[in-house]
Amino acid sequence: MDAPQANGQLPSPTGNIIGSKSSATQLGACDGTPLQTIGISSPVYHVTEEFGDHRKVASFYSPAPCMTPLGLPGVMDAEGRVDESRLRMHIFKNGGVSLSERGQVWRFLFGMYPCSSTSLERPLLQEQLSVRYHAMKMKWHKLLPSTIRMRLNGTDGKICKIFVVLPVKWLLSGTFSLPFIPLSCGGSLAELVAAVQYFDARQERVQQQAEDQSDEVRERLSFLELQAQVLLERVTFDLEELQEAIRIIDKDVPRTDRDLPYYSGEGLGNLLVLRDILITYAAFHPEVSYAQGMNDLCSRFLEVLDSEVDTYWSFSCYMEKFSKDFRADGLHRKIELEAALLKELDPQLHTHLITDNMESFTFCHRWLLLGFQREFEHYDALRLFEILSCDHLELISQKVDRARYQERIARRHSIVCRALWT
Repeated sequence: MDAPQANGQLPSPTGNIIGSKSSATQLGACDGTPLQTIGISSPVYHVTEEFGDHRKVASFYSPAPCMTPLGLPGVMDAEGRVDESRLRMHIFKNGGVSLSERGQVWRFLFGMYPCSSTSLERPLLQEQLSVRYHAMKMKWHKLLPSTIRMRLNGTDGKICKIFVVLPVKWLLSGTFSLPFIPLSCGGSLAELVAAVQYFDARQERVQQQAEDQSDEVRERLSFLELQAQVLLERVTFDLEELQEAIRIIDKDVPRTDRDLPYYSGEGLGNLLVLRDILITYAAFHPEVSYAQGMNDLCSRFLEVLDSEVDTYWSFSCYMEKFSKDFRADGLHRKIELEAALLKELDPQLHTHLITDNMESFTFCHRWLLLGFQREFEHYDALRLFEILSCDHLELISQKVDRARYQERIARRHSIVCRALWT
């Protein structure tokens, strides 16, 4: 059984840190301003009729991609193993993958599923990841129960000044009044209440599905839960730092990609899913915690994967490689490399920027941190992020190194043969 590491973090089946289950049952906003209230009248009371059956909120986990074969030619063998080199080269040569393939490809590209895993192994890995994420999310919920609600400070005009302090089922009963939400905030009262309601219903469905499992599956999951609890037992949090991270997350999440259908209107509940993922990551990665910009990166994964567990793991894998970019020294080093590269490739432009007092290259900050997410149309930005993440230059370099090595071996073999014949 895995043991906690010295820093209190946990090793995972894929080499990452894992989180725990939560049910963010209430959405809130609080800025200290008196709020108008209205009774629960017909528009809100019939919210399930209008929105409930059509909400688009990410699933807790998605078992389907575990065994689905990839449609990319020559990438997956008969047992479901993926040729990582061919996968990355396919992404580079074809300018990304199709929308229908993207979700499954990203699970391999970013390391949630090891490329060496088979179609039979991945469902078991999925169970392990789901149980551990559930357990870790539950841990910070129990330690900081007051943070289960999202608190919005109302500093942004697009952020609703609302604090829902009661469970949605009480609100819909008509017994209690609800704070008034300005329509200018980007979501109507009915939409916001429905988003929370559907989010709660999703959590109930997850619990019901667990209860409907066979005895064999329940026994296996019970063992995984026990294993996760043992791993978590020695993990401690710096509560002050975590609460500060949650405060910033609650400020950033409501502003995330609100112009995209996935995070607006019927998809409003996905902001709650995104929040849980970011808090869980911050809680179990104290050396990184949370920094502004992570919400924009994580939102990509959630939109593409449409699964809370899969998003957490894929985002964690990505951050293992790029978390240093969210530290001042890491990004400063990256900007220095950018300047050196530009000086080598385009000395005239480099000289022009220096002349115009732009030698700090701070205008590159957002490009490097978010991978040009805001500089292109959304679909193109996703493709570019995918291509940049395939590390094609590294693959080409490896192929060149192998070719040179084989050349040297062949040359030595030729010299030895000639020596033997003379």
